[in-house]
Amino acid sequence: MNNSLASIIKMFVDFPDDVSVSDQRYDDGSVNLLVKVNQADIGKVIGRGGKIIKAIRGLVKIIAIKNNARLFVNLSE
Repeated sequence: MNNSLASIIKMFVDFPDDVSVSDQRYDDGSVNLLVKVNQADIGKVIGRGGKIIKAIRGLVKIIAIKNNARLFVNLSE
């Protein structure tokens, strides 16, 4: 999942080599995907009014539902 999410985010940014996705797993089975991008690209990943990050979270939610998982996407500065 990390590689897929990183590939999607790399389409929006100017510095694709700076994109990294790490995961934090919790005891309740949920997974927090932490996305790190270059400081100059944060606005591009968030999008106007948060539309792009909401769409990315929606895609991840669909994948999570299909796999009976709890996934969350957070953008790190």
